Amino acid sequence: MIDGTIEPTIVTYTTLIDGLCSTGKHDEALVLWEEMEKKGCIPNRIAYMALISGLCKCNKADIGLDYFHEMEEKEMKPDVFQKMLAPERRNNKDV
Repeated sequence: MIDGTIEPTIVTYTTLIDGLCSTGKHDEALVLWEEMEKKGCIPNRIAYMALISGLCKCNKADIGLDYFHEMEEKEMKPDVFQKMLAPERRNNKDV
């Protein structure tokens, strides 16, 4: 798919990003996120949710918070989990 024969969709990218984060490969997930955006695939709320929660699971909540703010800037409404997570990270508490 990623080899160029079939263009991945937002669902494909989200699934891959979620899988990478679930296996502790957050760096690869972030590279894939950048690739997704460069190819013109616009992240939706579900994609952001997968990346943010995945980063938090990899103890990278500080990076996740950056994406949370990016999501807010795009006027996407975070889900309840993300709303609860953001203030905790701002206060440097463990999540």
